[in-house]
Amino acid sequence: MAKFERLPQENPNESTFSLQHDDSVKRGPTTIRGSWKSGTLGCAIAAGFVLVLNIIIVIWVEARTTYSHLGKRDGKRTLYDGDCKTTKELNTAVHLLINIFSTVLLGASNYCMQCMSAPTRSEVDLAHSQSRWVDIGVPSIRNLKYVSRTRLVLWSLLGLSSIPLHIFYNSTVFSSLGAHTYDVFSVSRPFADNPTAKVDTFTGYLHGDNGTVSGEALLETVNLRNLEVLGGSECITAYAQTYQTKRGSIFLVRSNTNQHAGRGYNFSEVGFEARNVPLNGIDDFAPYEWICRKVPAQCGTTPQFGRNCDTFIPCLAIEHIDWEPFGQEYASCLSEKITEKCQLSLSIHLALVVLAIGVIKTGVMLYIALRFREKPLLTIGDAVASFLQRPDEFTKLACLAAKHDGRPIFNRGGMGGQVRRFSAKPLRRYVTASSTRFVVTSLL
Repeated sequence: MAKFERLPQENPNESTFSLQHDDSVKRGPTTIRGSWKSGTLGCAIAAGFVLVLNIIIVIWVEARTTYSHLGKRDGKRTLYDGDCKTTKELNTAVHLLINIFSTVLLGASNYCMQCMSAPTRSEVDLAHSQSRWVDIGVPSIRNLKYVSRTRLVLWSLLGLSSIPLHIFYNSTVFSSLGAHTYDVFSVSRPFADNPTAKVDTFTGYLHGDNGTVSGEALLETVNLRNLEVLGGSECITAYAQTYQTKRGSIFLVRSNTNQHAGRGYNFSEVGFEARNVPLNGIDDFAPYEWICRKVPAQCGTTPQFGRNCDTFIPCLAIEHIDWEPFGQEYASCLSEKITEKCQLSLSIHLALVVLAIGVIKTGVMLYIALRFREKPLLTIGDAVASFLQRPDEFTKLACLAAKHDGRPIFNRGGMGGQVRRFSAKPLRRYVTASSTRFVVTSLL
């Protein structure tokens, strides 16, 4: 069993403690290589590199949207307009790049903040003289009570600028899916059999802000060669969408067969019934209200203005339920197939906020690396080297003292030669951190 004995002191009454002696400030020219400042300079260079790249990207986006067909309004800059698959891939790649940039900025900020919260030897001595202790080797908010005002300001600038960076950086670039306005027509069976043939009769009008448009004119906007036949249930399911992104105008095919008066043969007839608009239009409360214009009795009472139409869709989609949205029974429909259209956009306002944050962080890091002269104790090794060079009067002969021993000993005005007895009982690693630290770390 190991035996521990107190080593004799050469001069126990001699005190070397002095708050006037401060080896935390490095005299002479500031050196970068081989010191903690090399780390802060590297952080400043990394932050500056990200800032320059962000500036180049913003300038490129502005120039590209100014001299091209892409949109530029209300702070929104369109980066890509087209296929949704390509938009999704570009969105993933851009956000991967954004996350790399933000990781660099936040990592650099964290390192410099730890440098600013680390105490100098004079601050350690001052804290010990006031019967207090400080953290060394870990990021510490508690140390901010003992550091200089300059370091507190620098730490605050880095910390506070990280909050909007977390919030805004990923939101700077975003994708959007285009929702389409479409027209609803009711047609006869002969039209359904040959949509591109001559139409005998057009009925219905659209009364809008720009005047009245006939059903014939509305029909001309539809690509009749790109129609897909859907059953009644499929038709309801396909168009009961808050945002219609995959389909255009719809032609409801009447179950009964129309005949020309006095001639006895079938004729082609098209009637305009309704126009469906996206949620940002006049029918925000019911984006597909036309489906519920007339609800069968077995599904419930027809809702006013098509409100809460979504609650009737499961019942209407059942095959044997007669569907009569415009007073006639429809067995099937013709649906215009369209290509999904997506956009990848950049918010110039949020981009400018990110640039401002980058300027602040880069400037603070450069100041720390080039102008800051104090020498903090960043690691346990720094503290050991400092105490070996100049022992601390308050902790003399207390090399085995633990954190929980500090307060009662300090309250007596110093260690006073009290040596902590060594215990050979092994301890588990989990006792090295408090329960509070374990809980907070787990939550993070």
